[in-house]
Amino acid sequence: MAPVRALLPLLALVALLRLPSVAAQPDGFTTFFNKGSCPDGWSELGTTRGRLLVSVSQAGQGGVTVNTPMKDREDRTHAHSYTAPLELPQKNIAADDCCNGQGACSGPYTLQNDTLPGTTGLPFVQLLLCTKNGSSSSSVPFGTIGYFSPEVSACPANWKPLAEANGRVIIPGYSATGISVSSSPPLKSGEDRTHVHNLTVSVEFGDVEYIGVDGCCNDALGPSGLQTQAADADAASSNLPYIQLLTCVNQNNTFDSDLPSGALLYNEVACPPGWNVTLIGAGRFPVALPNPGVPGATFGGQSLPPTSTADVAHGHAYRGSFDTKECEVGLGSGCCADGYARNQGYSYSGVTSSDAVEMPYVSVPMCEKVASGR
Repeated sequence: MAPVRALLPLLALVALLRLPSVAAQPDGFTTFFNKGSCPDGWSELGTTRGRLLVSVSQAGQGGVTVNTPMKDREDRTHAHSYTAPLELPQKNIAADDCCNGQGACSGPYTLQNDTLPGTTGLPFVQLLLCTKNGSSSSSVPFGTIGYFSPEVSACPANWKPLAEANGRVIIPGYSATGISVSSSPPLKSGEDRTHVHNLTVSVEFGDVEYIGVDGCCNDALGPSGLQTQAADADAASSNLPYIQLLTCVNQNNTFDSDLPSGALLYNEVACPPGWNVTLIGAGRFPVALPNPGVPGATFGGQSLPPTSTADVAHGHAYRGSFDTKECEVGLGSGCCADGYARNQGYSYSGVTSSDAVEMPYVSVPMCEKVASGR
């Protein structure tokens, strides 16, 4: 993924290391942990459980939720309604209107149904999310990206909003440096984004023959054989749940850190000294751990590749059935007027086009502290 902006020059990073440490672990600071329970002085942010985190740069938009939380390792599904107006053409026959009803009437047939439920194809990882209870003199490294609980009214002193992430989900990247942004536009506050698919319904109409000849002037019947109709499925939500959280970047001039063990930090610059990039959930959309839930569990689609900023596409299977309408003619069944559609029930099935739900994301290095002795 191509970085959206250059990293700080190496000399600038070295200079930061020589500056004095500044207290920078403010009240409401929230981050993921690679463990099953929050450490002392931290607690789970209950409203986030089972939800994606969408970053916002205005504190007044924090806490807004969309859709219902996911359960443990739930790969959320959705479906689309569709209407396909199939038109069976006319096929003339030389006969009056009574009384053989084996043929199907020409004209419109409205095929309506829902696609089968399907997942988005997005890859997920569920991680424990903890928030700091009260401020602390402990330091947070420069460039650390932190979420803040909805009660926080603005980014703390010496922190600034992360503009690139506004309206997007932050996902762990593969490299130790750089930020990359997906091609989808950011979500508006509270937006439940919808998407569409198209489909082509194909119906093979059975054949009936009459003792007579083709020709003028009864045009009530339709032809046998294949008929197709393209249609657009109705726009639908992916049903993916998220919560909006104020997201800020630490500008305090220090790379010191005494965060609890298991803390996972996003950093807009690079992993600080003593921290390494972790591949926990790399290329996956983090979901705040549900209760109950298995921390670190992955589910859904394949992880996004390191070089991709594209959206993940998915499709839906569909099927349905309908009955034709009876049209009578004054001929017996037999040879040799053939090619007329049979009046009966018909079934159809297929798969929609592959399209994306356009859940916007930004890929950022996720760092974990190196264990002592390594």
